[in-house]
Amino acid sequence: MSKELRIEKGVPVPPGTNDKGYWIKLFRSMQVGDSVLVPGVHISALAGQQSYAAKSVGIKITRRTEPGGVRCWRVA
Repeated sequence: MSKELRIEKGVPVPPGTNDKGYWIKLFRSMQVGDSVLVPGVHISALAGQQSYAAKSVGIKITRRTEPGGVRCWRVA
């Protein structure tokens, strides 16, 4: 590794989108055609959690990378 990593202590985990329960709750409130932009992430970081949540709720989604993040639409 060309870059040394530094261990940091006391940095709190921000509330966010890194759990399946978050996506299940969000997807339940979305209607077909609604979308949400998740800023500052790569599409691969969301794929597994969003796919699991969409299947759990019984909906279909699609994602696209946009400048600054990933947009997720409910399509069915």
